Amino acid sequence: MEVVLRPGRIGESVVMLDVMGWGHVRTNSSLLLLGRRLAVVEPGCKGSAEVIVREAKSLGLRLDDFHYLFVTHRHLDHLAGAPVLLRFMQNARVAGHRYAIATLRDPSKINAAARQVFGGYVEPTDRVDDEGRLIVVDEGDSMELGQGLELEVVLTPGHTSDHLSFYEKRNRLMFTGDSAGILAGETLTVIPTTFPPSFKYNRYLKSVERMLEYKPKIVVFAHFGAVRGDDAYRILERSIEVLEDWKGLAEESEDENVLARRLKEKYGAGLSPFPLEVKEYMFSLLAAGLRRGLTAGE
Repeated sequence: MEVVLRPGRIGESVVMLDVMGWGHVRTNSSLLLLGRRLAVVEPGCKGSAEVIVREAKSLGLRLDDFHYLFVTHRHLDHLAGAPVLLRFMQNARVAGHRYAIATLRDPSKINAAARQVFGGYVEPTDRVDDEGRLIVVDEGDSMELGQGLELEVVLTPGHTSDHLSFYEKRNRLMFTGDSAGILAGETLTVIPTTFPPSFKYNRYLKSVERMLEYKPKIVVFAHFGAVRGDDAYRILERSIEVLEDWKGLAEESEDENVLARRLKEKYGAGLSPFPLEVKEYMFSLLAAGLRRGLTAGE
């Protein structure tokens, strides 16, 4: 397996970008798919849109040739860049799960919830009023982009109920979003994204197992980077191993504070690229979501 932590081409007609999530390097990945119809996979934070536009121009791409902005789920660090990009990419439409699309129609609830958790650190998303620029997609849908690129929608709930992953068939590339966790640098481990209130253990596990069935040769994480090679799919196996370890730690810990401390002690180095302000309470959130998600129904 080769870990890719620098932006650039990672496959045939596929470019990975560092889109500066929360204004920091190596926190958010986005993809440019360079078919006849250009596409962005994961618009990122609101501030990420400026990075995507700049990088697209640096590659000599015309913004009017972008047709799709694919969104994995409704969290602000994944979709808030979309409304901004629509203003630059006049022919583009946002494609996502019906809940993510509903969030773009009326983001007041997600903006308020994010402010409650993250305070002033949040970049709220704008709303999209033009219904013609929104597309609902779901499991099994496929988009032909031209030049041999075809993107399949894979329903991967668990992190959230509306989570989609995207499989590009030509490159055997799986963009996991948050459905398989956070790539922990070059350590070849993964931090499960067990945030409350949406995380559900059984769904999350089944989603990673589902992605494994594709035997991808390139696996891309929204936070941050890619793993490629004939055995790249093994990073998904590692995701399951860590998830099971977290389950064991949760079952051994008497309360959320103890669990948060144990998770941070064992896996804290994996969040090194994230801003200090985020890391300080990240494991408290992960611990809370993990305990609740273990007993949540399907």
